[in-house]
Amino acid sequence: MFILPTSQSYASDNFWCVTKRPTSIEVITNSTEIKYDFTKDKSELTSLDIDTISPYSENIKTEIGGLMKGGFNINHIYDYGVRTRNDLNQICLWFDKIKISINLEPTIFIANKYKKGSCKHNEIIIHELEHVKIDQDIAKSYVPIIHRKIEELINSNSFYGPVEQNKLPEIDEYMRSTIKNIIDDFKIEVNKVRKLKQAQIDNLDEYNKIINACK
Repeated sequence: MFILPTSQSYASDNFWCVTKRPTSIEVITNSTEIKYDFTKDKSELTSLDIDTISPYSENIKTEIGGLMKGGFNINHIYDYGVRTRNDLNQICLWFDKIKISINLEPTIFIANKYKKGSCKHNEIIIHELEHVKIDQDIAKSYVPIIHRKIEELINSNSFYGPVEQNKLPEIDEYMRSTIKNIIDDFKIEVNKVRKLKQAQIDNLDEYNKIINACK
């Protein structure tokens, strides 16, 4: 166990362990160019690990003609500021910069049975692009939410310390964990939202629209 005092432990504005400037917080989304794979047959697509729930009843045998694999990859980096009192052998730290990137790397798969340029191929691509847009919209909607969570973290702990200088690795790890906890909570919540929203366009009406468009 590692316990350290936070900014709430000190009431004096003249205390030496104070931040010099506000923390810079940046939360962004980053979507790579959509990749396309038209090489797999239906059985290969069916065997891919996806979380789509089929709208058909269990007694109906189905195959997958196309799908989008995406989801969110979240990275974070941070810099911290340090103030040192060598006469006390103490340091204190604070977040100087925090940057969080919500990264999207979508890939659209279309079964090789549907040749490029065919009606079914084109209709399936249109449908899968809707899935891509849903992921993009979800990511954008969570930018202000994550930003606010980071602000709350900074407001509750504007600095960490003072502690002995040899405790720097522990403080660094503790500060890292506070950001990771926010990101882990985001992942759980956003995956629930994503599963719900993606399922809303994987329905019988949508599938029948694709089938009827190419009769």
